[in-house]
Amino acid sequence: MRLFLNYYKTVTLINCCFCLCVATIMLNVIWFPILFCTLGIAVSMFVYNFFFKDQYYFYYNMGYTKKKLALITFGINLIPGIVLLLLVLILS
Repeated sequence: MRLFLNYYKTVTLINCCFCLCVATIMLNVIWFPILFCTLGIAVSMFVYNFFFKDQYYFYYNMGYTKKKLALITFGINLIPGIVLLLLVLILS
């Protein structure tokens, strides 16, 4: 689990930066939670694959495939993304 948290922390940091940039460019806060749950994950995994491709071998040796990492990350990001979306919709 500690190994996955290292991966999740890196991917989520990239995801938050991407979502914040797009939401700032679009001048609409509602884009942040929507992108955080959907496109942001794909972009952050692409960036992680580009810069840290060699680390996937380490995760694979410990029993985590790319698909498993992606599904767990998507599942975890879905919960705060929905909560953020509801908060934005309630406050606006």
